[in-house]
Amino acid sequence: MPPLDQVRLVINKLLELAAGKGIGKAPENTEPVEIPMEPEEEAAYAAMEKADYAAAKVAYQAWLKRKPNDPIATIGLAQADLMNRINGLDFALTLKNSKADDLTSQMMCADIEIAQGDYEAAFNRMITAVKAFSGDDRDKAKAHLLSLFNLVDPTDPRLVKARGQLASALF
Repeated sequence: MPPLDQVRLVINKLLELAAGKGIGKAPENTEPVEIPMEPEEEAAYAAMEKADYAAAKVAYQAWLKRKPNDPIATIGLAQADLMNRINGLDFALTLKNSKADDLTSQMMCADIEIAQGDYEAAFNRMITAVKAFSGDDRDKAKAHLLSLFNLVDPTDPRLVKARGQLASALF
């Protein structure tokens, strides 16, 4: 084993060489870099701030046409659609008067639950609707549930669980 003085000398030399290469130092420019917004994103945000959800939807659709599958545009479009659907609803009254055999009622309630952050309730409500309805109504329930999925982080465990439950309900 080499003497301790030699080990320290080697380590200090390595640290000097690393420092000379910029290793171990913070970058000189520590100012945050602002990423420019897409033009459609700016238009959509401006429309959302004015509660003009139809204009926001158009902006997000234009963005997706130019950049298909952009995750921010996809979520933004889903949010604009949701806000348009729940705009003007009395949340408490809508939830209180919901009817299990009325698909429109179930979709409105699921929208409210998603907007309130109660993802599990919304997903469970729509999975129950997928199971309860048939034909076109079942397809509408499934499509609505899939649109709600777009509002949630893909790694959220509640979403992962709901996707599995939907698959079971369909097959």
